[in-house]
Amino acid sequence: MDERTMGTGALLGRAAFGVAAWFAPDASFKAFGVPPGERRHYITRLFAVRDLALGAAGLLLQGDARRTVMRTLVVADAIDCVAGAWAWKKGEVGPVAAAMLVAGGLAIMAAELPEATAVTA
Repeated sequence: MDERTMGTGALLGRAAFGVAAWFAPDASFKAFGVPPGERRHYITRLFAVRDLALGAAGLLLQGDARRTVMRTLVVADAIDCVAGAWAWKKGEVGPVAAAMLVAGGLAIMAAELPEATAVTA
């Protein structure tokens, strides 16, 4: 599979997750093993919009602009992984939830990296 196909899959998944998390924040908590709570719905919808917007931008753009979006997503996902580990260290999430958060971030980064680091001729 080439890097553009992997990147497109990551972008589609990100956009779909953004829509799903916006409309069903409790389900997104459950998917990552994080206990739901009403106060978290607002925060969940904030990251859902980020995922939807960046996913859509990457799908609509071409060339260097798309690679810039992919690089931005790799950085955001790396920071998300750190946030998952930090939440576990502070006792905000259990070890299973932390593992899911970090593994999810690493998996999406693995799909984004080939296109984000592609060299153009």
